[in-house]
Amino acid sequence: MDTMGDHHGDNPRANESLMSRRPIPDPARSAQPSGLSLPVERHLSCPICNDLFSDPVTICCGHSFCKACLNCNAIDNSCPTCKQHFSRIPEVNVVLEGLLEDLQQARLLAEGSAGRPREVVCDVCIGPGARRALKSCLVCLMSYCRAHLEGHDSKPRLRGHRMVPPVENLDDRACPDHGRPLELYCRNSGSCICVLCVVEGQEVVSVETVWEERRGQLNDLEGEFQGRIVILENRLQEILSSISVSQDHLRSERTDIDGILSSLISYVENAKIHALLPMDERSQAVETQAKEMTEQLNNEIGELQTNISDLMRISDTEDPIYFLQNFPSTQVLEEENNLTEIALDASTSFGTFRSIIKNLMDEILDKLELLTPIELQRIVRFAVDVKLDPNTAHPRLIISADGKEVQDGGGLQVVPMGAQRFDLYSSVLGRNRLTSGKAYWQVEVGDKLGWDLGVTTSTSQRIGRLVFEPDANYWVLTHYDGEGYAAMTAPPKKLALIAKPKMVGVFLDYEEGLVSFYDLTSSSHIFSFTACVFSGELRPYFSPHNELEESRPLVITAV
Repeated sequence: MDTMGDHHGDNPRANESLMSRRPIPDPARSAQPSGLSLPVERHLSCPICNDLFSDPVTICCGHSFCKACLNCNAIDNSCPTCKQHFSRIPEVNVVLEGLLEDLQQARLLAEGSAGRPREVVCDVCIGPGARRALKSCLVCLMSYCRAHLEGHDSKPRLRGHRMVPPVENLDDRACPDHGRPLELYCRNSGSCICVLCVVEGQEVVSVETVWEERRGQLNDLEGEFQGRIVILENRLQEILSSISVSQDHLRSERTDIDGILSSLISYVENAKIHALLPMDERSQAVETQAKEMTEQLNNEIGELQTNISDLMRISDTEDPIYFLQNFPSTQVLEEENNLTEIALDASTSFGTFRSIIKNLMDEILDKLELLTPIELQRIVRFAVDVKLDPNTAHPRLIISADGKEVQDGGGLQVVPMGAQRFDLYSSVLGRNRLTSGKAYWQVEVGDKLGWDLGVTTSTSQRIGRLVFEPDANYWVLTHYDGEGYAAMTAPPKKLALIAKPKMVGVFLDYEEGLVSFYDLTSSSHIFSFTACVFSGELRPYFSPHNELEESRPLVITAV
């Protein structure tokens, strides 16, 4: 064992190399190629690992083994097969090694290719019999079989080259510009370069240096990746939970909306029946009346035809008495002369019809109003933090320090004037510049006698008399004279509100061209500007109106 230690025990790399060369059992080897006999392969197999020899050695008793197998299994320098003692492990048996290479080449030829898929072949071998590569040189950028590897290692000037297990794509290890090995690393560009790629001023180190650095980072990097995985998995679980909650919410909303609309459809169907019922009843009455008149006229026609027969019968008689006694009565003709124009009354009660339509419209509005709370639950998700812009405020207005309140100050303040500031109307804009998507904010209007709320463009007119209508880029709802409400359309549309709103919500959908107003006190819809054509920036618009009595502010509240 001491002798064996002289050869291998003091050289860990040698032992490692030997173990790395020990063949891994390959299922493909169990398939015997055509032209090769089973006994030949049996004589070229190691009795320890039962696979083809790797680095075959033959000891003095004549038994042969893989060099690594013998090194690991020879107890007290005894042959594992016959227990005969030997002094040291001999060198590789070149005859057996040559036979093994010929066997491998014959197999490759029988398979019809230089190597199995993804198997690296020797770059020095020429022709279809190229041997499988054992090592790749990262300096020469070539792969070598066992025979050519010995030639490479035998040259002293090549012994310092870095040899690695066979590399499939050595071209990736070469500089695409200079064809030299990529043996340096540029920290500035974060890439591998060759010696000809070095530029003055760049921080360049060997690839081994960076390799060792990065290897040292593997554990930390793995920990970071694992931590990131945990975060992403938690986020994935949150998304899945959110999807489940959202689906439940949508199903609940759908049930509510479907119930309201189904009820509305049912009411419309009933209204239809009641609206058509008088027409059906009148139709039956007209039909009965026409039938009675038809029977009457047919009876009169029959009587006249009988009179004609009587006239024909007495027309030739010479007996005056008989003639006078049978002469037809003229009473029928007198009644006929008294007949007025026959007209069937097909009219219906228009009052009843109008009443039904009014009730139907009222019911539709009432049913649709039930959808408003559902709508409000949706739009609050698009709440934005609206703050007032003092640079746009009329000189009468006082803006709170937090930009959330505006009220009439009762007189003009000394402020710098400009095109951005309202000079005639007591108005102010929000700082928010809305160019897409959806936005919602709400304003406490309290018991104020007047106010304006809405949106306008960043470029809308602010100096002089303003036109508050969509064509002038103002979409505004106004309250005036303590009781009146109007949507500033063209012309303005007066609104009849059941109750006075104390809190008003404003919702904007830029892409849909929609501006809606809601009475949050009663959870009801007030008015919507639809099919609006927006362009450029939109900004929230406010006006507390000039108040002669004690001024009360408009307050932008949190949602």
